[in-house]
Amino acid sequence: MTEAWRSRRVTVVADFDSFLKAGTVYARHLEALGARVRYLVAFARPNQISDAQLTGMGLSPSQVRVMPLDAIASRASLEREDLVLVGLNGLRTRRFLLRFHREHASAPRRPVVASFYPGLIFRFHLEGMVSRMGADVLLLNSPADLRLYEGALREMGLKNENAMCAGLSFLPGGGIASREPRAGAVLFVGQPTVPVSRAERRYVVVRMIERAERFPETEWLIKPRHRRGETSLHRDDHHYEDLLGEIARERSIPPNLRVVHDPLPELFERTGLCLTFSSTAALESLLRGIPTRVLTDVGVHENIGNHFFVGSGICCTLDDVEPGSGWREPSAEWLAEHVVSTADRLVDVVARLEEKISAQAAASSALPPPYPRSFGRAAAFDDYLRENEGWRAVAEFGDRGIGPKVRLRRLAVSLRALVHQGWARTRLR
Repeated sequence: MTEAWRSRRVTVVADFDSFLKAGTVYARHLEALGARVRYLVAFARPNQISDAQLTGMGLSPSQVRVMPLDAIASRASLEREDLVLVGLNGLRTRRFLLRFHREHASAPRRPVVASFYPGLIFRFHLEGMVSRMGADVLLLNSPADLRLYEGALREMGLKNENAMCAGLSFLPGGGIASREPRAGAVLFVGQPTVPVSRAERRYVVVRMIERAERFPETEWLIKPRHRRGETSLHRDDHHYEDLLGEIARERSIPPNLRVVHDPLPELFERTGLCLTFSSTAALESLLRGIPTRVLTDVGVHENIGNHFFVGSGICCTLDDVEPGSGWREPSAEWLAEHVVSTADRLVDVVARLEEKISAQAAASSALPPPYPRSFGRAAAFDDYLRENEGWRAVAEFGDRGIGPKVRLRRLAVSLRALVHQGWARTRLR
């Protein structure tokens, strides 16, 4: 297997930093086997990935090229590749797969396409999976996700031809580390849109201030998802650093509370208790043996994402948070169903990719998509959409029940994209 990869060409396609970072986990393993890897970013908005974010994942700007999504999916862009690792959101994945399969339908061969996730799936769970049905290999996060996907396929009269449990790329392998008692900071890990409202996020800052005042001997840290001015897949309208600055004009802030931007691995080294609403950091800290709590102060539901942790046994409110409160044993059944590391599955993932690449090499023409039903829909419905509304409607249907504010925002983003297309073709080259 190692010998075969020395002649292989691999392209990683991503749109935001979390997807690109997850893609590097697979790419670096394949590079170690001898594959040649390149990185393409599908243009979504100006400055969608900063140089600092690239550096944080071990890439330089010269290694990453920004291109329009349709150009990436074209036959000219990918015809020499053996494998394309696609890390895009659901709508962009649909658009990519439609364009890709249309472009390669008459080709003598095509690359194998594998789709992956950057982290936990909180919303549009099944929709995201069926949006990726057209990938030759669908890398799912957990046994629970695989079971859900296979159940949906059965209702469509299909069998699982492409999906496997690949685990979560950001998790360390080997299961939960030693759970020795440990002192250290109380670290709150924030997310761009969880919780979403200003009132909810300000509440977090106010309560962290109160806890820091009650326990002055402990360091209390707030770690935002990214720095102000940086971006991610989701827009951060109420940055924790801004909120803390507002509150600081109204009252004094205890010296043992501050906002930090250090990399999470470094912060974990001095963390005694990790808090979050639903960040993937909860699983990472849990597997490092750090006492971890998932907050339920503003509710438990899909918009917050903490529904993922129902049954885990590690949920609480900020009233329950005290330094040194110790390890809370998560449910073994919940762990087995939801918490799997890619590091423990890489051998199986590479074997599946090798199987698909070999099948394409042995075929006399480009392999067809793995399923006759695009995105889980009947072929007749896709034909109807294509004939009446065009091919783009096939990709975007189901994404149209959005409000006027979102439509205006997307229009503004599209206009900015047109202005910046020339910039996007050269930035990060």
